Amino acid sequence: MRYYINYGTGAGDEYVDGTIEDAKKVAEDGLAYTQTDVKIQTEDGEDVAVLNWYGVKPEENDVVTAQFGDYGFYGEWC
Repeated sequence: MRYYINYGTGAGDEYVDGTIEDAKKVAEDGLAYTQTDVKIQTEDGEDVAVLNWYGVKPEENDVVTAQFGDYGFYGEWC
Protein backbone atom coordinates (compact mmCIF):
# COMPACT_ATOMS: atom_id res chain seq x y z
CA MET A 1 0.00 0.00 0.00
CA ARG A 2 1.06 3.61 -0.51
CA TYR A 3 1.02 6.02 2.45
CA TYR A 4 1.51 9.78 2.63
CA ILE A 5 3.44 11.18 5.58
CA ASN A 6 2.20 14.66 6.43
CA TYR A 7 4.63 16.40 8.78
CA GLY A 8 2.25 19.36 9.05
CA THR A 9 4.77 21.90 7.83
CA GLY A 10 3.96 22.14 4.15
CA ALA A 11 7.47 20.92 3.30
CA GLY A 12 9.29 17.62 3.48
CA ASP A 13 6.17 15.47 3.23
CA GLU A 14 6.71 12.14 1.52
CA TYR A 15 5.14 8.95 0.19
CA VAL A 16 6.06 5.46 1.38
CA ASP A 17 5.24 2.21 -0.39
CA GLY A 18 4.86 -0.68 2.07
CA THR A 19 3.12 -1.39 5.35
CA ILE A 20 1.89 1.07 7.94
CA GLU A 21 4.84 -0.01 10.10
CA ASP A 22 7.21 0.92 7.25
CA ALA A 23 5.55 4.34 7.04
CA LYS A 24 5.84 4.86 10.82
CA LYS A 25 9.55 4.05 10.71
CA VAL A 26 10.15 6.53 7.86
CA ALA A 27 8.12 9.18 9.69
CA GLU A 28 10.07 8.65 12.93
CA ASP A 29 13.36 8.96 11.04
CA GLY A 30 12.13 12.25 9.56
CA LEU A 31 10.90 13.88 12.77
CA ALA A 32 12.00 17.43 13.48
CA TYR A 33 11.12 20.17 15.92
CA THR A 34 8.00 21.32 14.10
CA GLN A 35 5.60 21.73 17.03
CA THR A 36 2.82 19.96 15.14
CA ASP A 37 1.33 16.47 14.87
CA VAL A 38 2.54 14.08 12.19
CA LYS A 39 -0.11 12.18 10.24
CA ILE A 40 0.13 9.11 8.06
CA GLN A 41 -2.62 9.13 5.47
CA THR A 42 -3.93 6.97 2.68
CA GLU A 43 -3.78 8.32 -0.85
CA ASP A 44 -7.41 9.40 -0.32
CA GLY A 45 -6.37 11.62 2.60
CA GLU A 46 -7.74 9.39 5.37
CA ASP A 47 -5.68 9.51 8.58
CA VAL A 48 -4.54 6.02 9.56
CA ALA A 49 -1.98 6.98 12.24
CA VAL A 50 -1.21 10.16 14.15
CA LEU A 51 1.88 10.99 16.19
CA ASN A 52 0.84 13.70 18.61
CA TRP A 53 3.09 16.63 19.54
CA TYR A 54 3.18 17.86 23.12
CA GLY A 55 4.82 21.22 23.72
CA VAL A 56 5.99 20.38 27.23
CA LYS A 57 8.71 18.32 28.88
CA PRO A 58 7.55 14.68 29.14
CA GLU A 59 6.65 13.26 32.51
CA GLU A 60 7.93 9.96 33.86
CA ASN A 61 5.03 7.83 32.56
CA ASP A 62 4.76 9.41 29.10
CA VAL A 63 5.60 7.35 26.03
CA VAL A 64 8.21 9.31 24.09
CA THR A 65 8.92 8.61 20.43
CA ALA A 66 11.18 11.66 20.08
CA GLN A 67 12.08 14.43 22.49
CA PHE A 68 13.40 17.90 21.77
CA GLY A 69 14.99 19.00 25.03
CA ASP A 70 12.52 20.55 27.44
CA TYR A 71 10.61 22.13 24.54
CA GLY A 72 8.39 19.22 23.64
CA PHE A 73 8.08 15.65 22.48
CA TYR A 74 6.19 13.29 20.22
CA GLY A 75 4.17 10.73 22.16
CA GLU A 76 3.03 7.39 20.85
CA TRP A 77 1.22 6.55 17.63
CA CYS A 78 -2.55 6.48 17.77
